[in-house]
Amino acid sequence: MGLSIAVFVPEGIVVTTDGLEEFRNSDKDQGFLHKKLKRLFVFKDRFIICMHGNGFLNGLPCAYYIEKVFAYLADTEFPNLEDFAKSFEKKLSTYLAKGTRQSFYVLGMDTGDNKEMLPNIILSDNGQLIPINRGKDNQIVYNYHSVGRSLWLNKLLLPTSYTIEQEKQIDFDSVDIDFSKYSIDDAIDFSKTFFRLSRELDNIAQLKQMIGEHLSFGIITLAGNIVLKSYYADIGNPYI
Repeated sequence: MGLSIAVFVPEGIVVTTDGLEEFRNSDKDQGFLHKKLKRLFVFKDRFIICMHGNGFLNGLPCAYYIEKVFAYLADTEFPNLEDFAKSFEKKLSTYLAKGTRQSFYVLGMDTGDNKEMLPNIILSDNGQLIPINRGKDNQIVYNYHSVGRSLWLNKLLLPTSYTIEQEKQIDFDSVDIDFSKYSIDDAIDFSKTFFRLSRELDNIAQLKQMIGEHLSFGIITLAGNIVLKSYYADIGNPYI
């Protein structure tokens, strides 16, 4: 995975990831860029998993282990997203070598105090569950979150500075985007833009390819509908 971006808007949540992974078949080869690795998974039309980090576990694609975990959990009912995330992480860890770091987004619908359905997203980082679309007092926030090759995303949107010489510094303010005005389509366009821009800037900066052109989108709406979409970008061939 080069990059994963989650965008939270009033209509729901969009999570986007690329399928790029570099690996070797043997110690003697020069390595290979796998560009269509599967990283988005749906459990029983209710939860979305977006895997981060190394796409291969014990030499096999992560999809092999995800499907095994899904089969193990198939008969279990989960009252909320957190319970599912805990069970998924616990079972997945049994397939990993000791000390292997695992990270993933998990998306789903939770029920609020007034019984309204609320889209929720949690970052699981080495067993620690972090709600990322909630603010103070557990209120829903509209924003974005990224994991991976977010260098250019951060440079453009977050506050940065440049030191010209000693005691002389230029500050660049952050860009304030009101994600509460975004639609689902706007969230998709936001993600497309930064995947494309990050890939192109890596090329301009003469860096090796770190973000893939094969993108997968996971969408969960307020109605609880889950949609997965795939897009491909190439020179002269925009997202289709």
